[in-house]
Amino acid sequence: MTNVLLHLILIINLSNYLSCSDMPAPETRIPQGVLRGQFLTTSNNRKISAFTAIPYAEPPVGDLRFEPPRPSSPWRGILNASQSHPICPQMWAVPGNSDYQGDENCLYLNVYTPQQEFDNSHHRQSRLLPVMIFIHGGSFCYGSADRSMYSPTNLLNKDIVLVIPNYRLGTYLTHFTKF
Repeated sequence: MTNVLLHLILIINLSNYLSCSDMPAPETRIPQGVLRGQFLTTSNNRKISAFTAIPYAEPPVGDLRFEPPRPSSPWRGILNASQSHPICPQMWAVPGNSDYQGDENCLYLNVYTPQQEFDNSHHRQSRLLPVMIFIHGGSFCYGSADRSMYSPTNLLNKDIVLVIPNYRLGTYLTHFTKF
């Protein structure tokens, strides 16, 4: 009996996996190119589209390190916007630890939208929604836009577009200097 029950659970889970993996990932076009995101489910079981790790500026490295951000260049093909992005450099927030973590190439943003609806002729029904820009906390010294810290699954139970940017922290690397 236990063996039959385990097989039944396995078949149900496998069928759920296959039906979810058959659903195409959401795609959208922005001026820099095409993004391929992922579907998420909110706390009320609502489907939303998530586009993460979207570069909004050129990586601030080398000659661009202390310059104002420059708009991101266009890319070829489809950008995988379903992955996590590096956090901006910051001191590890553990007392007694002077290590820092992060990457200078961190100017990315995450965008979450309700799942798009299509009419009978497969055209996207677009309507304007309010946009909420959430600036993560951390006294401009710590934190990131990472979904593990700031999940969209409660806010997107309502019809909004949520944008969470990563931004340079501290006095941009000068607070790591030892005198």
